[in-house]
Amino acid sequence: MADITATEASRGLAGVLDAVEHHGVCFTVIRRGKALARIESIRQGEGLRVKQLLGRAQPDPDWLPQLTTVRGLLEIDAR
Repeated sequence: MADITATEASRGLAGVLDAVEHHGVCFTVIRRGKALARIESIRQGEGLRVKQLLGRAQPDPDWLPQLTTVRGLLEIDAR
């Protein structure tokens, strides 16, 4: 991960975005000597991994009765 000042990021945003998009570079934006933000690509395709994880999980037989109990405790405000 590369450090970049807020000024550098502002003045060279197009180049920063190109580096992120085409080369997978991640930047930490530094302002007044402190890390302020991170600029990195958004990961795509996480849905398949989530579905696989959920498919391996065992159902909890206590969940439905607990959910029903919690729903019974809800009070709907009439507005």
